[in-house]
Amino acid sequence: MVKTIFCEDAYGKGFFRNLIKKIKKAEPHQLGISIKSTRGPFDSKAARAVAAARMRGKVIVVVDAHGKTPLEVESSVKQACGPIDGLHVVVVENAIEDWVVAGECVDPRKENALSYLRHNHRYEKYKLPSYGERIDAEKLAQKLNSFKDFLEALDDP
Repeated sequence: MVKTIFCEDAYGKGFFRNLIKKIKKAEPHQLGISIKSTRGPFDSKAARAVAAARMRGKVIVVVDAHGKTPLEVESSVKQACGPIDGLHVVVVENAIEDWVVAGECVDPRKENALSYLRHNHRYEKYKLPSYGERIDAEKLAQKLNSFKDFLEALDDP
């Protein structure tokens, strides 16, 4: 059974590939994990891609809240997809960069993650994949519910 992870942008694919490689000590494809990008905010086109992927196995959709409540975003994704068993929706508090800065002991609720990375690391979005291999999964799961939710979805058979 294939497990497919959908993220919001093309650089997220490399980030999740490196993150899974670090956590699971294997390439995602060796574990039966496929990583795809919705290339932007979740919409009806992304919902159709999720439905197609669900026919082959479980699906994890990782979306950024961008200031909305996680419940609001999760409801929106589930409404767009319709009733699909095996769908896990992981809502990152603001943006995926929150995981990166929380891993560096910076609270993303107090400091904008993207601004912090740009100021302290000369971060540009194309560098996101390299940050996947830097995350300490155990520490981050204790700090952010969204990351804990992601790990649980990843481990769900």
